[in-house]
This record gives sequence, structure tokens and C-alpha cells, in this order.
Amino acid sequence: MGQSCSRLFASLICVPLVAVLMACAGTAPPPIESTQSEQAIPSADKAVNADKPLAKSAIVDTLIQPELAVGKITANVSQADLKEIYGAENVVDEPFYIAEGMCEPGTRLFPDDPTLVLDLLWGDKKAQSHPTMIKIHSPSSLWHTVDGMAIGVTATELLKLNKKPFEFSGFSWDYGGYVTSWKGGLFSDKDKGLGVRLDLVNLEQGLPEGLNILGEGTFPSELLKPIEDKVVVTELFFRFQENFERFPDEGDFQKECALVEADLKK
Repeated sequence: MGQSCSRLFASLICVPLVAVLMACAGTAPPPIESTQSEQAIPSADKAVNADKPLAKSAIVDTLIQPELAVGKITANVSQADLKEIYGAENVVDEPFYIAEGMCEPGTRLFPDDPTLVLDLLWGDKKAQSHPTMIKIHSPSSLWHTVDGMAIGVTATELLKLNKKPFEFSGFSWDYGGYVTSWKGGLFSDKDKGLGVRLDLVNLEQGLPEGLNILGEGTFPSELLKPIEDKVVVTELFFRFQENFERFPDEGDFQKECALVEADLKK
């Protein structure tokens, strides 16, 4: 068997997309219910009301360190470790969406908290250890990098953060909106561990006439200038390269998502 969809999907994080996008076309993962306006990056000096119980999001480390860790999640962690770190009630089995309606067994952290929820794909699926990929796509997520990369960041802000233009795959298809190159900007030396996906929001009138940024292909960020505030980061993907190489995935665990969900409930 050739490369599995999960390996092709994971490879989107660290190599140009164009060569692999069409090999694994599928539908978008089911959204996590949340409100777009709730998104925020936690602040160390944010005042806490002592009269109210401390929310989980106020005590959970939500820092993403590309190639190192997501909060307390490191390359050697297991599901059992996560239960010790975050509490068993906050760690559940959950299908990890790959592509083409296919999933693999995974784990969801903080399933009931849209500010902290994330999905993990394991390298050692039987032991549920050594994560290969973490996916974050709740609109109100608090996970962020020290540089300010987070869900909800607009293209305008992304250009300021990167300090250079970037390239992305065209919107409105199964693998649309992925940043394919940071063009030597701030995130260029970090993109081996962190992938970013953009989407169009609040475009009630549609795209400006003549603006062609839809469909398969790669486009420069300069084309986004008329709608920079309408393009936002909607998904972050974090990859542990060492585990990706250590646990080659040939798709043996991939099934239709409903079948994976049924297996996890057994």
C-alpha cells in the first residue's frame, strides 16, 4: 500500500502542499460548536475575580511551542499520562478525522470546553502513546504560540506577525486555505512543527469581482489585501516529527469515521 491519507495529511505541515493535496481529497472535519467572538489569547496579567471559581482555561498552560510541546503534551506522552495531567474526565477516545470520510482512533482533550479542546493522533495506536499530530479548530480556542499565532488571527495580523508575505492554497475545496509557504518570514523556521489553515468569514456579498483565490492552486497573500480582515486562521496543526518518522502509518487503522467511533465505544 502507498502512503496513507494520514501521512499525506500530516505532510501538509512541513512541505509545499501542491504535490500532495490532491492525493487525499475529502470533506472538512465536523466543526466543534463554539462562538467565533469568544476567541482570545490568555494574558499573564489578566485580572481574576477571586469571588468566582477559577476556570480550567485560567490554570491550563495553553502555549504551543513548535516541535517541542503543546501545553504539557510532549512527544513521549500517552493517553494515561494525559489523564494524570489534565484529569480523566477531560480525556476521551475520539475519532481523528483524516480525509475522504476516513478517521483513525484518536483522543480528544477537554471535549466539553471549546477554549481548550484539541484532538490527538497517536503514533503507537495500541498503546495510545507518542502523538504524531495535534489538531486545534475550535473558534474560541485559547491555544497560541508565543509569537501570537492562534485561531481567529486575521490575514492582516498574520502578515504583521510573519513580517513578510506568505502563500496559501485556494479556498473552497477540500484542502483549501493551507499556508504553503511563509516566504522567509518569522514562521519559516518554525513551520516544520506547525501548520496553519485559513478560511473566509463574513463575506455576505461574496468575493470582490475579479478576485480569483478559489479552487486548487497556490496564491500569494498580496491577493488578500481587499479582504484581509475577512480571512482568519481556523485550524492549527502541530506535528511531532520524531514520532511521525518513528511510527510509519500505512493506513492500517483507517476506517469510515462511523466505524471508528463504534470501535472506540466497544
